[in-house]
Amino acid sequence: MLRSMLLVVMTASLVGTQALAWDGTNTTSGSSIEIERGQLVRSGRTMEV
Repeated sequence: MLRSMLLVVMTASLVGTQALAWDGTNTTSGSSIEIERGQLVRSGRTMEV
């Protein structure tokens, strides 16, 4: 019982933290950026966090 309860809590905490989109601002132009789920992000550009 305790083991299954722990599994449920761990699964819920992992699923609840997944990001569905990312948004930010282009520091050069000031325009908004949004990367939605399923969009391809290519390497070669720098993202400041």
